Amino acid sequence: DGRLGASNTAAGEVLMSRRFVVILVLVAAFFISVRPASAQQGVTELGFDMAIAYETESEIFSVSLPLGGSLAALFGPQGGFRAGFFLGDLVSLEPSLNFQLLSGNDETEIAVGSSLRVLYHFSADATHSRFFLAAGPTFTLVDFGSDSSTQFGLNGELGVKLPIADRIGGRLGVGYTRGFETDDFYTRNIIYATAGLSMFLGDT
Repeated sequence: DGRLGASNTAAGEVLMSRRFVVILVLVAAFFISVRPASAQQGVTELGFDMAIAYETESEIFSVSLPLGGSLAALFGPQGGFRAGFFLGDLVSLEPSLNFQLLSGNDETEIAVGSSLRVLYHFSADATHSRFFLAAGPTFTLVDFGSDSSTQFGLNGELGVKLPIADRIGGRLGVGYTRGFETDDFYTRNIIYATAGLSMFLGDT
């Protein structure tokens, strides 16, 4: 009965995460369709982040880089490459990706971490520092060659964007990711801090 209850809980959490993805896509589509043309609509923010993350279950600190770091650091958007697409002055849609190759037992394992988040900026003035809130689902895939495992999660982050030069900016953030339990992964609660750089393309 305990195993059945745990299985039902895990299935429910995964279903909730998938529903959140659908809601996120609908919200993004709504902003695209109803927001009028704005100064930043069509602007793309390309960047990368480095991060320090703490997983409460394992009580381990980890460092995440755009092309590496610990496996635990892949369970969320912390660290990696990102591309933000502005839907208006205050809202952007931002996918991110991080991956690494793990070698062992004569096999090469591929681990991929990704997220899709909506960012809300508290100011439309990109020439000054501005805070933002980010939220969205995360997805992690670990391919063991003959088998693979996945985990869904949800993320929230508070950050600030700092202008450095023309079309170049810095970015700092603190956030939380919850990875939902699956048959292969336990529930993960990750607290992290990030620091990164961004380049802006388009008419800013």
